Amino acid sequence: MKHGEEEGSKMLLLFTFVTTKKEMTYISIDTNKKQAQQFLEYVKTLPFVKIHQQPNTTTRKAMAAAKKGKTTKHTSTKTLVSFLNK
Repeated sequence: MKHGEEEGSKMLLLFTFVTTKKEMTYISIDTNKKQAQQFLEYVKTLPFVKIHQQPNTTTRKAMAAAKKGKTTKHTSTKTLVSFLNK
C-alpha cells in the first residue's frame, strides 16, 4: 500500500517524527473520524512538524528490499545489536 492510500474505509497517513537521536515515529490516522480530522488539522499548524506526501528515497528503497526478501535475519537480540553497532 502506498503512503496516503485508502485501506478499506480508512485513509492511512504516515507522519515521521525525528528526535535528536534521529529516531522516527509513524502514526496512522483514520481520517473518516471527525476527531481524527481535527487532530490532523492541529498537527499541520505545529511549526516543528513536516508532513511528507510519500516516504523519502532511502525508506522507499528499504521497503522495496524488504518486499523482495533482501533483509538480514538475526537469531537473537545479541546478534542484532552486534550487527547494528558495526
